[in-house]
This record gives sequence, C-alpha cells and structure tokens, in this order.
Amino acid sequence: MHTVSRVFTRLILASLCALTAAFALAAPALAVTVDLRIEGATTTLHSGSITTGPRSLATADAGCSSDSGSVAASAATTLTAAADWSDSAGSAALFNFGGAFLCRLGGETGDGAGGYWMMKINNRAQSSPGVYLDGSTPLAEGDEVLWYRDAAWPPTPTLDLV
Repeated sequence: MHTVSRVFTRLILASLCALTAAFALAAPALAVTVDLRIEGATTTLHSGSITTGPRSLATADAGCSSDSGSVAASAATTLTAAADWSDSAGSAALFNFGGAFLCRLGGETGDGAGGYWMMKINNRAQSSPGVYLDGSTPLAEGDEVLWYRDAAWPPTPTLDLV
C-alpha cells in the first residue's frame, strides 16, 4: 500500500509539472519589443522600437470624435503598440468597433472621409473575416509593425523599406 501511494504521488507531481510546462509554452508573452513605424497623412509620426503588452484601449464613439470607454487587450498587438506610442507622445489613440480598429492616432482621424488607418506586420497586411483590417493579431518579439493612412480601399501598395 505504501508503494502504491508513492507511485500515485509521483504520477500526480509529474502530471502537474507537464501541465505547468504546457501552459508556459502556450501562454503569450506579456510584453514584446517591436519596431513600430507610424506614417501620418503627410509625415512620419514615429519610427523606432517600442515595448508593448496587454493593456486597456480607449474606445471611441461611432464618429471617432470622443472617448466612450475602454476595452482590455489580453496580448501584445498592433493596437497596443500604437496606444503605447500614443501615450508616450502625449496624444490620444482611439479604437472603435469593440477596440478592434484604430480610428485616431497622433491627432489624425481615420474616419473614411480622409482615409483609413491601415497596418502591416512584417510587411504583410492582416485581414480578418469580412475583409476588414484589424489589429488583434498577437505580436512576437522583433516584429515590424507599420501603421499608415490610406484613402483607398483596398489599400494602395506600400513601398518596402529595408
């Protein structure tokens, strides 16, 4: 009986270790450092590294004219990177449609009338179902993120900077 309880205890400990390792590998990194470039309508607003991670994102009303609350981002995404830069630059970043889409950054509003905020990760456009671009794709350490304004839909091709 004593040997059976030792074996059982060892099996439980081994199972707990395996589960802990599996969760550690599956969990997204809390914070990552990425290369962020933000191209406004007429000028580069930012080009450099930024560390980002889970955070609260300010949400906007339908016209992207005022803050209407917040939504939590549970991973480092292109939206959290934009919001972290915006906080450091002293300007407001606003997100609409449940916090999935960037509508104002660096004082520039992408409301459809003057263009939209588009983004790329590692020079690839991210599209979700419904062909809308959103920023919910999790980022990895060293990713290159580009936010840019474009009046066209679908977006105009961008020039690759190497």
